[in-house]
Amino acid sequence: SDQLFEELNGYVSLEAEKYSHCLYGVWGAEENKWITEFSKEGYLGDGYVVALPDKKTKVGDTTDGPRIGFNVSFETSGTYHVWVRMSSPNGSSDSIHLGINGLPVTFGANGLGIWDPSFGDTWMWKDSMGERIVIEVPHSGEHKFYIWMREDGVRVDSIILTNDSEFKPSAE
Repeated sequence: SDQLFEELNGYVSLEAEKYSHCLYGVWGAEENKWITEFSKEGYLGDGYVVALPDKKTKVGDTTDGPRIGFNVSFETSGTYHVWVRMSSPNGSSDSIHLGINGLPVTFGANGLGIWDPSFGDTWMWKDSMGERIVIEVPHSGEHKFYIWMREDGVRVDSIILTNDSEFKPSAE
């Protein structure tokens, strides 16, 4: 679908399964695709997406992984903090890259990862990879927010983009 999401008052919420467009991975990740699923209890909205098949494929600091994109109409330009609600079966299937207008902002470490042995396989909101993840919206109008698989098996449920640096999603 070419669904358009609208930012209002510096806030927009995206349900991962309602993406505007979806692409397969390339090169080493050419078998990987984002699939909508419902089996992992506790998701928000109508489901979540998972990067399958889970063969322990990692693409490192590339955009070779399959991509979901969201067409977002921004009223307000500037810096947006990114929150992603995600889960992972293990530490080899726990990371994504994200960015705006085709440019990832999560290169240089291990992407945005979720796995923590003390929490295990649970849905959690993440907003940092050591430092908080932000995207810059250069001007009002339509922009494309992207999520790429970094490791297959990772699950993504919801995304929040907000210009409020103090915002914290509710726990559930």
